[in-house]
Amino acid sequence: MKKLVNLPVFATLMLVGFGAAGIVEANQQQLGNVQNLVRNLTAIANTVIGLLAVVAIIVFIWGIIKYVLAEGDAEKRADARGFMIYGVVGIAVLVGIWALVNFLLNFFGLNGAQTVNLPTIGQTNVVGN
Repeated sequence: MKKLVNLPVFATLMLVGFGAAGIVEANQQQLGNVQNLVRNLTAIANTVIGLLAVVAIIVFIWGIIKYVLAEGDAEKRADARGFMIYGVVGIAVLVGIWALVNFLLNFFGLNGAQTVNLPTIGQTNVVGN
């Protein structure tokens, strides 16, 4: 079981590394302020969470397949049940991390949805001299 679990973990880490490098490289010139840095980190976090969610779903489905194919063998069913539990726990943890990241972005006003109105002095629509 350890060898089977290590392969998806290694593949996920490789995909996350390549995905994060691509996102950072594409936006490397826009790291002038905190807003762009937060936007890049959020994009990386969303990519990582998405990839790990796919892995967790695959682990869960693999557990279901193993459970169905166990054909009454209690040891194989217990092993398959472990895969399903790991998949569900992984999905729950990822949803919690995603919710925490979005809560913190909204709490600190870094989600990019807010606009800043600049103060003005006097009239704004002056026609003529």
